Amino acid sequence: MSTADRKAFVAEALLLRELHSFREARQRAKDYGGVDVSNIPDPPPYEKLTERYDELMSEWVAERPDTYGDALAYLDLVSEIVGAEIMDRYRDEGGIVASERDLGYAMELLARVRSWVNDKDLACLMREKGIVPFKDGEASGDDNLAG
Repeated sequence: MSTADRKAFVAEALLLRELHSFREARQRAKDYGGVDVSNIPDPPPYEKLTERYDELMSEWVAERPDTYGDALAYLDLVSEIVGAEIMDRYRDEGGIVASERDLGYAMELLARVRSWVNDKDLACLMREKGIVPFKDGEASGDDNLAG
């Protein structure tokens, strides 16, 4: 998977989370405030949002980042997941998926970022010590630190 693919994954996951929040806000305005929401667009149903979010996360949580930008995108998504879970404890609405599942996704993403950062850290240490890293069983001077 490419960096563009990973960033598109994060962007779509964040969009789905925001659409879920928008649907909740629209419904609250209608229910609590008696607001006429007929001029406010109706986002997809909760079930469709949850289904797509689960599909997306299930497909992508096992993917390790390949660049610092990928790692930052993953961390942005993890921040949104954890932040939403903390906020949900103080209100009656639920999140886009069950808390345990969403936090599981966050932990998987963190594990992928940690693994990738660890590899970069080891490559830096090896470079400092003058050790040539190996790739696919052959000595290589390219440890892809820029990526």
